[in-house]
Amino acid sequence: YTSPHLKNVKERIAFKDKKRGHYLCAADIFEKEAGRLRRLMKKNGIRLTYFEFLTALAFLIFRREKVRAAVIETGLGGRLDATNVVYKRKLLNIITSISKEHTSFLGNTLVKILGEKEKIAARGELVVSLKRGGLKKHIKAYKKSVIFADEEYGYTGGEVLSDKMRVYNFSGKSGLITIKTRMIENVQAENIRSVLAGIDVLRKKGFKISPEAAVEGIGQTEIPGRLRYDKRGFFISVAHNPDAVDAALKTLRSLYGDRKIIYVFSGMADKDFDGIFRAMAKAGNIRVVLTKIDNPRAAEIPAMQRYLEKYGIKYYIEEDNSKALEKGLKIKGRGVMAAGGSFYLAGAYMRRGF
Repeated sequence: YTSPHLKNVKERIAFKDKKRGHYLCAADIFEKEAGRLRRLMKKNGIRLTYFEFLTALAFLIFRREKVRAAVIETGLGGRLDATNVVYKRKLLNIITSISKEHTSFLGNTLVKILGEKEKIAARGELVVSLKRGGLKKHIKAYKKSVIFADEEYGYTGGEVLSDKMRVYNFSGKSGLITIKTRMIENVQAENIRSVLAGIDVLRKKGFKISPEAAVEGIGQTEIPGRLRYDKRGFFISVAHNPDAVDAALKTLRSLYGDRKIIYVFSGMADKDFDGIFRAMAKAGNIRVVLTKIDNPRAAEIPAMQRYLEKYGIKYYIEEDNSKALEKGLKIKGRGVMAAGGSFYLAGAYMRRGF
């Protein structure tokens, strides 16, 4: 169960088994269980938000499909998130990097945000992957035993093979691990370490996952929207916080050197635009095409524009999403282009094929 989706809401509830491989929830099952849930809500006088409804729906469908193990992504924070319920058998929690996001709900410091996210770990082992030393010191005082992914697996470097493939090298207790994957962003090295440390925990709990299977599985993993090259001549990126934008731009620089970068961008109103555009300015030789998402929570263009002016970034404004993409491609020349920021904008470009 993941969120948000890019093209179809059924992307949020997906399965994998030996016979069928990876597949999304069947439309008839999705609709039948959604109808059942709506009847239960009406009967019991319960109102649910959109995310709460989909979370409950995912649990119903998992039960119907008799899943052996469920992987559930927390939506926002942790302590008050709809996914943070009392699980009968919770094996593993993973906290990835912490950044200033959703600050109106989670707090305006990294320690406060981490405090919210720690609350997912009421049961089960906790694996964390934190880049900032101060946060690591804070979490060491946490009541649960914590496994630090970067202490279990060292990242020894890698190589971008193309705009579609990368190699990562890690050192672990069993020796050198080399993973070839379609996930080309530098930040994926941190995420992969968390996965490897998490798999070690699952092995101790009886899951028969060989090191070879782990490497193969990670190598086959694809994440739509995470700096994925589109045949129309640009990258689609859902990077929407300073760390993610910085990672995406560093990857583009490693591929294309100091060529001009065009970024077609929009975001939700609660994002850290100061940090986002500071990261863009740091990348250098960049042009931004601002557009607006068709969503009630979308940021207004002036709210983003003022930070572009603050950091002296040259920009263009095209409120219409399709015209914004056309503008970016027109001024790209020999440069490279990324489009997205918000999942909603990235999904629109993937869905409509502008």
